[in-house]
Amino acid sequence: FVSNDGTMLGSGDTHGEVKVWRIDSGACLRSISAHEGYVVSAVRFSNNGSRVLTASHDTTCREFGLRNARVLKEFRGHHSFVNDCRYVLADEAGDPLLRVVTCSADGTARVWDGNTAEQLFSMKPTSMGRNSISQPGESIVHKAVAMDGESPNLHTIVPMHTPPRSMIIVPRGKAAFHVSSKGMVLHTFQLERENSSEAVFVTATVSPSNRWLYAVSDDGTCHVFDVRTGRFETEISQFC
Repeated sequence: FVSNDGTMLGSGDTHGEVKVWRIDSGACLRSISAHEGYVVSAVRFSNNGSRVLTASHDTTCREFGLRNARVLKEFRGHHSFVNDCRYVLADEAGDPLLRVVTCSADGTARVWDGNTAEQLFSMKPTSMGRNSISQPGESIVHKAVAMDGESPNLHTIVPMHTPPRSMIIVPRGKAAFHVSSKGMVLHTFQLERENSSEAVFVTATVSPSNRWLYAVSDDGTCHVFDVRTGRFETEISQFC
């Protein structure tokens, strides 16, 4: 995971240690005991590179200051592994507000106040079964607390700059979702191939322009979607 200015790399290990490296020299700038004894699943830098978010199998997300490696905030509320975490911006009466978004194996993505660590709301998309996939215009805000096993593992969050304040949430399921900062589904990206009945998405990313979504399924195929329309465009299956 690379900082926005391209100068630092963040890494996490299976023992809870996070390291921040200088890319041009390979020097270790900071070592942080972030989640002692638990896997670190994600490390994300703040926009100005002064802080890092860490996600872990200990069910928490934490924010650390890089100057002194101290915990600044803890985001606690998930019931299973936290797989990804992101800083995002949300609109409130026209003003951009800092949010933290986390996603978990408990089937939820949670939105937190980036300044107070208060949980604001939880999102729970449905992504298994052709007749039960969350659709555009539907809110996936989930008021009840979701327990383990109620919906597929959510593993990836991709913040988007087009449209502003939106994000793509990717479950281990048949569909990924482009959602607003308030939890409204903008587009749904579905696995369509007849011979992919058992395949599910396992990771995803977007092009720098935010035009294309590249979602990889566990059968080794990369599925390319138009982010503006949600339409499937092509697939890439030969990587060698």
